[in-house]
Amino acid sequence: MKLQHFEKVIVVASKKFPADVGREGVVTGISEDDSVVHGYAVSFPGEPDGKFFFPGDLEGTGEFVDRSTIYDMGETMKVVVKDGRGSIEE
Repeated sequence: MKLQHFEKVIVVASKKFPADVGREGVVTGISEDDSVVHGYAVSFPGEPDGKFFFPGDLEGTGEFVDRSTIYDMGETMKVVVKDGRGSIEE
């Protein structure tokens, strides 16, 4: 089942980040195309940078956090990718 933005997740496996197994984080990004999820960006409380995990590395909790707990709501932008090129949408 596809995880959702701002869903709390548990890291259940990770070859790249084995020390994070068992930790709870929040999905802040989803890498996908044509309905295929390639991975998830996950933020951990108190850490400035997120990490990328493969779908099988994470288990959703079904709980969600408010966007404002992760981001400063005064600084938002939307990036659109078209024909392999990204641009900021006004």
